[in-house]
Amino acid sequence: YSAMMLASFLLYGYILLSIIKKKFTTKIVWTLIIATTACLLFAFPALSYDIFNYIATAKMTFIYKENPYIIMPIEMRNEQLLAFMHAANKTALYGPVWIGLTAIPLTVGLGNLLLTIFSFKVFVAIFYLGLCLLIWKMSSKNLFALAFFALNPLVISETLLTGHNDVVMMFFALAAFFFLRKKKKVISVALLFLSIGIKY
Repeated sequence: YSAMMLASFLLYGYILLSIIKKKFTTKIVWTLIIATTACLLFAFPALSYDIFNYIATAKMTFIYKENPYIIMPIEMRNEQLLAFMHAANKTALYGPVWIGLTAIPLTVGLGNLLLTIFSFKVFVAIFYLGLCLLIWKMSSKNLFALAFFALNPLVISETLLTGHNDVVMMFFALAAFFFLRKKKKVISVALLFLSIGIKY
């Protein structure tokens, strides 16, 4: 793992240096981002158990019809998901906006565990690409700014590999600033509260 991360950061440094030297075009950088996203959608989230906690909380709310802030996943009888969890004895850790959003990938998963994991990863990946697009637009299409975030090995592993929800929160936070620049204060405040409601 250490060797892989070292190699990833060396490649990351090479890409950033190539952008500075204007060897990499916009097309190459976006191709790298999209190709990395597409490949890692199929990787099992082996480095973290959080995605299973997200699924458990969603199931608790939308299938078992229980309050996830009161009832713990461990109380779900004969639930196959419990075998993959490390926080089954905790109530929901995230805000109601996140729990509400998880209804989408849970529904797409059709009750199949592997398909549900995949749909959660696709869901997070969509927000990752949205965040990349916001950074691209807000930096006046600065290629270095885009690559600095989007191709960072830690961002890639924590987002595209493990499916963490931080990019969903930050998408709404950055979108709030995007609309604030456009003097659309009501939309900006609404988006900021959506971000807070994911991970306050």
